Amino acid sequence: APDPDNKYSTVGGIVDTKSGDEANFGDEETEGKHTEYLSRARRHLDTEYLSHIFVVNEIDGQQEIAFFDKMADSYNSNENMVVWYVDALAMLLEVALTVNLRNELQLVGGDFQKLFYPFFVTEAYKQTSVSGITRKVGQSQED
Repeated sequence: APDPDNKYSTVGGIVDTKSGDEANFGDEETEGKHTEYLSRARRHLDTEYLSHIFVVNEIDGQQEIAFFDKMADSYNSNENMVVWYVDALAMLLEVALTVNLRNELQLVGGDFQKLFYPFFVTEAYKQTSVSGITRKVGQSQED
């Protein structure tokens, strides 16, 4: 989305969709496909931040966290991993494309960039009230 006030850094993304009912992050290799995706994106995207985005049908918090831990050394300080449910992505697109939803967002003092920016920029995410619960979410599935 346009940023006429230049309030936000530019963000690029690599999107990997998982076609099965389960993403199977536990079986996913980091070297090869994913490190190559990052390498290509670094060469071809002229952005300040880079997000490695996965779109999945189901989330098993432990596997995603373990995969992130394996990938962590491959990410530069301006890069992160984002995992979206398909339904969450659909909601994101609905907000972006539906005029009356965008208007409601503006009425409460927000804008599209402000709402979604923390998902893609680690520093902005750390300033949110939910930033401390990411690993707790994954750990709660063991109970």
